[in-house]
Amino acid sequence: MTTTYLPEWIAQPVHLHLGEMVGIEMQRHYATGFLLRRGLSRVDQYPQIGIIHPPLLYVSIPPSTCLHLLRPYVVDLGEAHMTQRQRYAHDAWRYDWYTHCKTVALRVSGDDPQVLLAGCRVQLYDHIADWYRLCTKCATREDKV
Repeated sequence: MTTTYLPEWIAQPVHLHLGEMVGIEMQRHYATGFLLRRGLSRVDQYPQIGIIHPPLLYVSIPPSTCLHLLRPYVVDLGEAHMTQRQRYAHDAWRYDWYTHCKTVALRVSGDDPQVLLAGCRVQLYDHIADWYRLCTKCATREDKV
């Protein structure tokens, strides 16, 4: 009988040290127009804030075995957003931390920049286990990190 060990995901808070602005993130918004044609309605521009010594973390959404790699910068949304997790628990975030393929966006708090993982299904890993695979878009970026 062989035993397999599941990789331990990171359950402790991940604190980030933010640096200077490194670029502009363009977020496109589409609308359905006449005859159900989809067209570009507006484009929002958000500043990209670099992370000083970004941690090499992989993101998974269970039960998927595909891991995604996080970008070395966060996107500043300009103002704090609130969400209610439970009846009395609230989370406020200001930054989004995207993966290279933009499949997952983690929320980062504004005051003390840390990743908010409470109440979400996302799991963070610091290594890739044997039975996991890396996303094809993120794998092309892993060589450049």
